[in-house]
Amino acid sequence: MKNFFRKMFFWDDPVGGAVFGSLLWIVWSFCTVNWWLVFPDLLGVFFGGSSESGNMTGVVHLLCLGALQALVSLYSIFLPMRFFFVLDRVRYKLLFWGVVILESAGFLVGGFYLTTIGCLICCGTVGVLGYHALCIRKNNFHWYILTVLGWLLFLPGILVLWDAVQQFQLLAGEQQACPCPIPPAWRIPFVYGSLACGIAGIFCGFKLWASAVQKPLREVWNTGCRVLISLLVLSYLAITACALVQQAKVRETLKLLEARFQRPLAPSGLKEIYYRNRKMDEKFHADLKTLLDHPGKDDLDFQNIWTTPEPENIPPEFRERFFTAEAEKIGSYFDAPLPACRRDYSPGLFGMMVPDLSDMRQAARFFSTRIRFACEDQDHDTMMRMWRRSGYITEYLRHDTLLISALVLCAVEDIRLRGLKYMISSGLLTDKDLLEIQKELREASRKIPAMDRDALYSEAVFGWDTAMGFVDGTVRGSRGELLSEGLEAYRYISPGMWYWFACNGRALLEVYRAETLGRVSLPKSRSLGNIVVFMLVPGLNTAGERMHALEMRYAVFTVLLEAEKVKRAAGKYPAELPLAVQDHFSGKPLLYRLGEHTVARRYMEKRKASEEEENDDTLVLIGEKYNIHQREKTVYGIKVWSVGRNRIDENGEGDDICVVRPL
Repeated sequence: MKNFFRKMFFWDDPVGGAVFGSLLWIVWSFCTVNWWLVFPDLLGVFFGGSSESGNMTGVVHLLCLGALQALVSLYSIFLPMRFFFVLDRVRYKLLFWGVVILESAGFLVGGFYLTTIGCLICCGTVGVLGYHALCIRKNNFHWYILTVLGWLLFLPGILVLWDAVQQFQLLAGEQQACPCPIPPAWRIPFVYGSLACGIAGIFCGFKLWASAVQKPLREVWNTGCRVLISLLVLSYLAITACALVQQAKVRETLKLLEARFQRPLAPSGLKEIYYRNRKMDEKFHADLKTLLDHPGKDDLDFQNIWTTPEPENIPPEFRERFFTAEAEKIGSYFDAPLPACRRDYSPGLFGMMVPDLSDMRQAARFFSTRIRFACEDQDHDTMMRMWRRSGYITEYLRHDTLLISALVLCAVEDIRLRGLKYMISSGLLTDKDLLEIQKELREASRKIPAMDRDALYSEAVFGWDTAMGFVDGTVRGSRGELLSEGLEAYRYISPGMWYWFACNGRALLEVYRAETLGRVSLPKSRSLGNIVVFMLVPGLNTAGERMHALEMRYAVFTVLLEAEKVKRAAGKYPAELPLAVQDHFSGKPLLYRLGEHTVARRYMEKRKASEEEENDDTLVLIGEKYNIHQREKTVYGIKVWSVGRNRIDENGEGDDICVVRPL
């Protein structure tokens, strides 16, 4: 046992132990990190890669891995430190305490971050160069100079790599703390050159150590060193091969996805869909936004239009604001199909803004309220004009392919159909109006699958473009300048990272191969190989169900219009469902009932001066504060409803998609 420990700690060959220990730390670090990225289920318990990471077995694995890492590190550090201690005990002690003092001073001056980053680099440099200085003898100054030169040229390359890693912060919207001073065109050759200098410096250091004990390098280059180098080369080749295979699978999956959507998975595809047969008018949207973005402009308070609920008793002074010259000017923008808005469909889509969507929703609220007022005034022409204007908003949003646009369309159509409810109840709709609106709703319902497919395609483009922004150098500043050349440029330095990106890219593409948004599903468990999916993919299935909810909203109003047509033809409303329309959520026909129903009505009540407490039901309208009260009322009429996304029949309440037509 004694001989075993003597050989294990190189007691009779300190310089051989120093070389072996240094190589062990380098090889162990490289293999651990890279194989951890390739097999996260075995080594990646830090990120929940193991299916057992949440129980006691996962904790045991974590402790074992941490203990093994600590033991290897201590062993690797002990061997060269013992060699330096044996070589020159006095100078070693001075150097040791000097590094401790430098580390403590850095902590006091710069705090935690300077200690963990700046001081580690500084103290590591001082320590390595100082340790090598212990080996200087009269005949080996040139090896010391080469060692120092190699190490100093290696450090800037580490800083450039750190700058490349910081692009994760850039993509997350954070500002880069220390921009790299080296121009992007020089960074890639600089990093690979500095890495070569660092490797050369390491071997010059080994030669310096051997010269310090007056031995040639081949005598201290023992069998353990040869095994470690062989292991390093084999690991590098194996991981690089895995990365190449995984990258080929990514390309294959990308081709399948592009074949499915019949267009490239690139911003150019989105641009082609958005601008199809439409002219762009940037001034139109700028003028409209100026008109809508000033809450207190002239005599129309648009902010209150945006936030006002729909109570029964709207104050007359608020009602008057919808009939001013400025209100009519807003309406004039929607008397014809709307031109396209300017969109920047360049790579790096994660930063693209779509402010026109807020304008569309705000205008939809405006027209819905005008429809209500026209119904109260028994003004058929104004009612239909406002309905057509709101229809142009819907048409504009249908041209867009973005998921956010599809969700805004769902909200706009919900607002618009509330106006249709007033139109049906008013009795102003002619037979021709009923037929035209019913036809319009059916056509809109048939367009839902295409809208779903376009939204899924847009999310695939966004997700893939954002993921590629991590690696292909698309991280740019506000002026288009290149901020980072991308981690892909350094893939040969860390093939494990290359493999990790390929795995995440493939997992991301597989998510978007779903038939519809509602069938998108995330991987069952998180691991390093699919963590980007959980970062970039939102709840797409929920968005898909919202589109199906809009489809059912069209359906219930189609049934309600059919009931109106039956009433006009037969003299009474049908007692059963007049159209065989299937509920998407239940797979059965929509629910229909003629009889008494309980509905909720909201009323406004001006607040008294003594009431100081405000809550969520407090509304500020034209400088006055109101309380919103909700009362239940029993009415006789028609109720048509779908069971909604929770698939539970709640009699038109809760999650159900319901419309009640009081008679």
